[in-house]
Parts: sequence; C-alpha cells; structure tokens
Amino acid sequence: MKIKYRPEIDGLRALSVLAVVLYHANFVIDGNFIFQGGFLGVDVFFVISGYLITSLILKEINQTGEFSYINFYLRRARRILPVLIFITLFFIPFAWSNLTPTRLYDFSNSILSSTFFSSNFFFISNSHEYGDVSSILKPFLHTWSLSVEEQFYIIYPVFLLFCFKFFKNKLFLLLLIISIFSLILAQWGSANFSILNFYSLPTRIWELFCGGMLAKIEIDSKNLSISKYSNILSLVGVISVIYSFTFFTNDTLHPSALTLIPVLGTMMIIWYSNKKNIVTNLLSNKFLVGLGLISYSLYLWHYPLFSFAELLNLIENFTHKFTVIILSVILSIMSYFLIEKPFRNKSSITNKKLFFFLFIPIVSIVIFSYSSYKEKGFPNRSQIVFKDEFKNKPWDLLKDINGSCHLRTDNFCNFNPEGKNGTVFLVGDSHMITMGKPLSDQLTKNNYNFISLTNGGCYYFPKFDYVNSKTTEVMFGCDQKYQKKRKKMILDAHNPIAIIGGNLNRYLSNEDVNSKKSEFKFINNDFSLEESLKTSILELLNNNVKVILIYPIPEVPWDPLKKIFSSSNSRNFNEVKKYISTNNITTSYKSYEVRSINSFKLLNNIEHKNLFKVFPHKIFCDYTNIYECYIHNEKNIFYFDSEHLSIFGANMLAKPILEIFSKFK
Repeated sequence: MKIKYRPEIDGLRALSVLAVVLYHANFVIDGNFIFQGGFLGVDVFFVISGYLITSLILKEINQTGEFSYINFYLRRARRILPVLIFITLFFIPFAWSNLTPTRLYDFSNSILSSTFFSSNFFFISNSHEYGDVSSILKPFLHTWSLSVEEQFYIIYPVFLLFCFKFFKNKLFLLLLIISIFSLILAQWGSANFSILNFYSLPTRIWELFCGGMLAKIEIDSKNLSISKYSNILSLVGVISVIYSFTFFTNDTLHPSALTLIPVLGTMMIIWYSNKKNIVTNLLSNKFLVGLGLISYSLYLWHYPLFSFAELLNLIENFTHKFTVIILSVILSIMSYFLIEKPFRNKSSITNKKLFFFLFIPIVSIVIFSYSSYKEKGFPNRSQIVFKDEFKNKPWDLLKDINGSCHLRTDNFCNFNPEGKNGTVFLVGDSHMITMGKPLSDQLTKNNYNFISLTNGGCYYFPKFDYVNSKTTEVMFGCDQKYQKKRKKMILDAHNPIAIIGGNLNRYLSNEDVNSKKSEFKFINNDFSLEESLKTSILELLNNNVKVILIYPIPEVPWDPLKKIFSSSNSRNFNEVKKYISTNNITTSYKSYEVRSINSFKLLNNIEHKNLFKVFPHKIFCDYTNIYECYIHNEKNIFYFDSEHLSIFGANMLAKPILEIFSKFK
C-alpha cells in the first residue's frame, strides 16, 4: 500500500537532518553555538514518521479491511536494517584498531543494542546524558532514536487495528488522550528523570501521535487544509521549527511542553502544505528534496564519523568539521543508491535474499559483541601499542619442531647439542621460560648447548611433588621423578651451567602477591622447602655445576595493561603511547621487599665459588631513592601480566645473565 508522495516532506527531512548534523558538528561563531537546538531535528522526524506510518496503515485498513503485519515489518526491515547493519560493520575495524579496551567494550554493547533496536535502553542504563561533552565519544549514541521508532512500530499497528475494530470512531480521541498523558509525563520527567525522559518511548509517543492525528484528520476529510491563511500558517510553522533549532539549548527541559513549539510547527508545515504555498515550494526544491532522500543514510553516517574523528583527535578546527560533513554526504549518497534503493526493491532483492543478506552480518555483529563483552574489550589488542610485547605469549616463544619448550616432562628442547663451551640448563617455572628465547639465541651463537627444563609452577625442589592442595593431584607432571630427571641431566652434562629461578615468594608463602592462598603447593613431609632448596643447589655447586641463581621478580598486584589504560584515561591507543612517554606507573618497592624477605634470607645464605646471583629488582626498581618498581618505560611495557615479564622485560633480565657468561671464558 502506497501513499501520495509529498516532496516537501523530504525537504522538511532535509532541514531536520541538517539541524542534527550542524548540532553535532558543534560550530561556534563569535562565541555562539550554531544550531544549538539542532537535536530537535529528531523530534521533527518523529512527527513525520507518525504522520506517514499512520497514513500507510489506515489507508490499507480502509481499503482492504485488514492489515498485513508481515508486509509492514518487511517494509520496515528493508528501509531500516541494510544501511544500519552496513554502517555498523564498517566501523568495527576502526573501533578494533583504535579504541582502548573499555571504549571497545562500550562500543560493542552499543552496536549490539542498536542492531536489535534497544540502544535507548542501553544508554539509559549507562546514564549517558545526550548532549554532554562526552556524548560525541559514543559512536552509536544517535541510534537511540531508531530504537524508539522501531519500538513504536512494533506496538502501533496492533494498537491501530484494535482501535479500528472496537473504537473506530474514537481513534482520534484516543490518540489525543494518550498524547496529553505522554506530554504530561514528559513535562514531569524532564525535571525529575531527564535521561530516562529523553530516551523513552512513553515520553516520546505524543510526538509520533501528533503526526498520527494529522494523518487521521487528512484521511477523514479526504484532503489537506486549503485555508487562505495556509501561506502565513506554514511560514509560522517553519519559523517555529527554525527558532527551536536556534534558541533551544542542552539545558532546555526536553521533551516537555516547550517541545510543542517545534512539534506544532512541523504539524503546521505538513497540514497547510499545498502547491501554491511558498513554504511548500521552498521545501520542494531539488537540493532539499535530494538531501531529504538521503537523510536516513546521512543521519546514520555523520555521527560515528564525528565520533571517531573526535576519538582519534582528528578534529581541531572548522575545516576539519566541514570535511567530516562533506564525507558524510558523499557516503550517504553512495549508501542511498547502492544499499537503500536496491533493498527497497522487492523485484531485485527478494525476501529470501533479504534474509540471507541480513542474517550473516547480524550474526557476525552478535559474535563480535559477545566476544568483546566476554573479553572486556580484548586487552590483548594492546600489541597495537606495545608492538613486540603482546604479539605472542612470552612463555611460548622458545620452540623446536615439536612446539613450545615449556610444560614438558621429557623430550626437552635441546639447542646446539654440539656446543663446545658447555651445556646451559634453564630450570624453573613460567617466570624462567620468558627468558628462554633471548638466552637460547645468544648462548647457542656463543657455542653453548642450551636445554630448557621449565614447567608450570615447577621450581627446582628435588624430592618434592607439586600438587593441587584440594585433590592432591600432581600438577603439570612436576613430581619427584621429574625433579630427579632434571638433576641427573644437569650432573651428567659436559661443563654444566644451571640458570635457576622462579616465583619463590609464592612457593614459600603459599600466597600470591595479593595474599590470596594458592591452590597448589609443594609437598614432602620429611623436608622443608628451604632445606631442600639450599641442599640441592649446594649439591650442584659441589659437583662443579655453575649455578646462576635468579632472585624473585617484582610482581604487580594488578593487571599492568588495565592500570595503564585506566590511569591514562585514554580514548585511543595513540593517546596511551603519549601517556606512557611522559608518566610513570609503578609498584611499591617496600611491598616487594616485605614479600621477598624470606626468599632473600634463604638465597643469601647460599654461597659458593661457582654461584652467581642476579637481582631483578636492581633492573626494574629504584630502590635507593623513591622506592618504586617500574612496569614500563616511555615506549615499552615490562610485564605481560601481573607476574610474568613481557618479551621486552625478559630481554632486560636476560642481559645481566648473559654478562655473567663473559666471566666463564
């Protein structure tokens, strides 16, 4: 069912979308905000939508005596979804490449809610004040109005059909009564719960119903008003709308009784329009009609373009803002002709094709949004900032033909077996394997044989089993048999050198850095860990094994990445780079000192001519002046997580270890 085309309504759409675009552009001339009430363009759209949808539905019911919900919603889907879905997919790569985790998390939630026309609820629940300084940083905030309209479209046909069947002669009265109650609610809500009031259908439905009442009068009277005062009254309508765009502000109570000014103005333009009308002819000019035709695409494109330009700090002056507007228009023209028009044509795109074209993109958006929600914005994308540190997990870098060298209980990685200068064993837990790659590369180059003997949580404690404290199950195969295998390989090797270390603080205290009890522990009722460690290392030393003992690495009591992101309050990864170049995020050296007191006491009591010691705190901490330990420098982060060194940090710690080897020549 079609209704008569009215070009002046497209011209009115153009005026409204221009107001919205200029409002979001935030142009200021001589200290004055241009079109500071431009957000009211949406209210004009609501009146137009109410008028057109009511006309469409009532004419179908009047002519056929029934109404096809399927056809109605298919038309809505063809009109609304293709461009919305395309633009959503278009901006996902930009969000992925530039937004920090918190902002990507919000972005993914907003696109998911907008896809299912519930973004107004999302912005209500997150207390997003429309028009505040930070609102432009939410790329899909503008979709709240689409959600309100689509929610209206869901209930409105049912309401009209019900009224047509039971209250046919009372429809206008019902629309008027509901509108009055909605306006009263909006007036009260504007002063008492502004965010809920702004985004909610119940406080907006009066605007849509105002258009609906116009349509009802028109259908009943068979035509529009041809009053001799139509020129004056339609001009008053235009002035009312433009006045609202110009003089309303973000502080104006809205929607409220004041919103009657643009709403009644819009109604007057629609009602008093005719071919002899000056306003009608003005709004029907080709430029405005053309802009009106692309108004939906323009509305969808302009806001995320402004938002991402702002998020990436690309807008600095009038020219930049004007460029965004021109780009919005160009993209809107393209999407109108390449997406909007083809998808509205049922002969070129059947309903089956429509379903196919929409299903896969929508599923993709759902998967992306859910994944982003679950992963809290994918913090591992941080390789965009820390290019080397987060490309791979540091414990997986050392590999042979069988894969990662870590977590093996046999068939250990053995590099350069013919090395003549001796055999180097890397012994310990995941803290040690992070240095495996830089140590292996350099030592094999220096003609050493390099063998990795690292395992999860498996410090060098011969005669101990590493078990789950609840189930007593051996973890990672780290039992006495495995420890004996380590010991035998070291003692049997040619000119052996053992690099031993790990998270000793955790094993001695049975707690992590935040004092949380560990699920796993070393068990042997006949020995203490301290006694075992000292005895076993001295045994190696007394058998002419050179031992390089690595003291505990300073741990971080929080996620380093999250701390950087939250401390910098950055919008994009380039801002994060700038932040770390001029700021220091640190942990307390005093806390490290207290936590490590038993480890230091134990390791300090081991002395031997073949023993060499490496102190990580001398690399990562300023322990003589400000008593802080650093987690990054101006370009790199030292930690992959709260306790494991990043690739860069591992290279820092590997350096003093490699310097010790110069003493062996």
